[in-house]
Amino acid sequence: VYDWSAPADGLYLAEVVLGTGADPAFLPYTYVARASLNPWWNGHELVLANTVAGDHLAEIADDRIQGGAGYEYTLRVTPLPAAVALAADDTCSGTALFTTAGLFTVDLAGAVDDVDPSAVETCADRHVPPPAFPGEGVDGPGPDRMLRLVVGSGQTLSAAARGAVTDAVLYLLPDDGLGCDPAPDPCLAAADTFGINDSETLRWTNAGPDRNVWLVVDEFGGDDSDPGPVTLFLRID
Repeated sequence: VYDWSAPADGLYLAEVVLGTGADPAFLPYTYVARASLNPWWNGHELVLANTVAGDHLAEIADDRIQGGAGYEYTLRVTPLPAAVALAADDTCSGTALFTTAGLFTVDLAGAVDDVDPSAVETCADRHVPPPAFPGEGVDGPGPDRMLRLVVGSGQTLSAAARGAVTDAVLYLLPDDGLGCDPAPDPCLAAADTFGINDSETLRWTNAGPDRNVWLVVDEFGGDDSDPGPVTLFLRID
């Protein structure tokens, strides 16, 4: 558990950075809270915490390895700039916006449901214990928007998303010039563990040549979720 202080109200990125000697099986869960322990923001390596000025706590946990060596990591907390509204397309079309890095707002209101992995196991969050079984993949029956990105050879795409009224889902699809399969199988990466107001973290390293990909921002749906603005943090390095 770490103590840290936010110097001002705003959105902060709480990030767990694994060291070179860390066990690659260590996939952290991160919990951020005000010192009063209310409210909580949950996530994986990246948590978008909408905080007020004052003292906060960050807890790093992993319930799979349960002890042992190889937990080399650093916790970074960074204030984020104001988000930029991003007019992301509703389909995987050739006119979709190219973007690289920054903090954006993607509005799912007015979008439609074009793509849905429907919980196929080949599109599972990487925190699901392998092997994933049918029904353990991410599910995105709500409206979605797509961002076309270029990930260079050896680079890692990191993305985090949270919505105040939207249960966000992230998944990454190859751009083969044919648009997006309405029922993708498999995905390159996917993220959906937490709910409204919490952060989903997607990370994918491109081991091959430069590659165009589609990042899909989707909605899980459900009685408590409504399609609305989703804050999206993007980084490629």
